[in-house]
Amino acid sequence: MYVNDYLDTINKWKHCPMANYVCPVARYTKLETNTPRGLAFIYSLIVDNLKDIDEVTIERIYQCNLCRACEAISRDDSSIPEFILAARRDIVEMKMAPEPVIRLKDDICNNNKLCDMDRVKDLASNSKSTPETVVVLNYESESSKKIFSIIKKLLAENNIDCAEINIGKYPAPAAMLRELGYQDLSSKVLNNLTYIIKNVKFRKMVFITPYDLELLLKSQTVDIDNMSQGLVHAFEFLEEFINEKVKRIDKKKEKIIYIDSEGNRKSDKFYEIPRKLLIDVAGFDIKEMVWNKKESFSCGGLTLQYLYCDIFDGIIKIISNELKDYNIKKVVTPCPHCIENLCTNPDLKDNYEIIDLWEALFTINKPGG
Repeated sequence: MYVNDYLDTINKWKHCPMANYVCPVARYTKLETNTPRGLAFIYSLIVDNLKDIDEVTIERIYQCNLCRACEAISRDDSSIPEFILAARRDIVEMKMAPEPVIRLKDDICNNNKLCDMDRVKDLASNSKSTPETVVVLNYESESSKKIFSIIKKLLAENNIDCAEINIGKYPAPAAMLRELGYQDLSSKVLNNLTYIIKNVKFRKMVFITPYDLELLLKSQTVDIDNMSQGLVHAFEFLEEFINEKVKRIDKKKEKIIYIDSEGNRKSDKFYEIPRKLLIDVAGFDIKEMVWNKKESFSCGGLTLQYLYCDIFDGIIKIISNELKDYNIKKVVTPCPHCIENLCTNPDLKDNYEIIDLWEALFTINKPGG
């Protein structure tokens, strides 16, 4: 059982309430069994005989949205999210995965090109890129398409070749399959992604969303050699582009609300770079959320909305209620998937302008010089 590798984590957390306050699922459901402590305690009771696991426990394990806020504030390297991932692998191998989990797994595999090697080879052979091309790894959503159009236009204005690789319906198939407990399928996607990296020529490969790139860089089973230096998140490439190509961006003291992306909560660049661009470069007056940076409130994550939409909607509603107190209608976040999650709430979609860093800097504030 994979969860046996996390017995130390279970023992450390089963009586520890330290991270309960940052758990978005527990804040909405108000159930002790949804807290990091509660999940560890439940498993401590059945870890010696996981075949006794019941439907309620499985439900709680899959209701965690793996936002990793609890991990970020942990006093050591013990990780509730990694324990949850191991528990889900056990549940899948015991053939006890809930039906919504199986349906979502099937839909990801059927609608993402990275899940099929023949389609992966087509993506690589049709890329038409050169060693000077900026390749953007994108997916099928309105927000990601808008961001790519801005990137492509800006690069064209600076005589930089840009190409898109569209991977399909979902933003991060490897991360999503791993979250569901299908580690082998997740590894397959990472290996297919590695094939693209090795067989496509590029100057930079820009990832529109952070999840699969973070997973790829942490993986010990794929080999991308020194090519990892050319793989960047969209916000990292934005900083590089401004430093290299943009002589001046007119300052505009406009108030905005900034919402952090989950990204990698242990990596300071996910918090420092976006704020530097918005404050120092563009001159925005930022209103921070009550919980921000490493303790930021999750936007709902990758899979929760497909499994437990009531909890997902509740999490987004908590964010919506907080925003109402600020009397500011412009919201910026560095990930198109966060935009999509926030816009599932009718009030947020209809009454706020929710945009990405690229649009904030280059649609609101036009580059000059």
